[in-house]
Amino acid sequence: MTEAIMEKPQAPKLRNVGVFDIGDNAGRGLIPVLRVASEAPPQDRPKALVLIGEVSGTTPDEGGLNEAIGRCIEAGTSVFIVSKNYGSPTGIQEIKYDTQVKAAKAGAIHLRDVNVTDAVKVAEDIQRAVDQGKTGEKLNKVIIEKFGTPEEAETT
Repeated sequence: MTEAIMEKPQAPKLRNVGVFDIGDNAGRGLIPVLRVASEAPPQDRPKALVLIGEVSGTTPDEGGLNEAIGRCIEAGTSVFIVSKNYGSPTGIQEIKYDTQVKAAKAGAIHLRDVNVTDAVKVAEDIQRAVDQGKTGEKLNKVIIEKFGTPEEAETT
């Protein structure tokens, strides 16, 4: 008796998507990466970036990180933020802290139903959507439909 060999579906190669941990030092190490992403010739720019924020999905306010996010978005690169919350199976449930609001106002999209443990899966799904020709607002819509985004609450 012969068994059919089931091939594991291959994850897409991440060609147009970057995943970055905001990390320590107020995200200053990430600012040059965002500068290159926003200033590169259009054909060389990433289509999307997945940033791993702090536990509640916040981004540092100092050092110009949110301004760099805004420049990426203006240049046509979607920016998604997942939380570094290992203690919960979900991500950012509401945008209420000033440092979340500033990133959202810069154009970043916080993801509600996934966290840091799913960052690579998010990037792979983004790459699949890009491979289908989705960029900009169309890409944002697909990713929001899949992973959700919280409503903005009053800033505290």
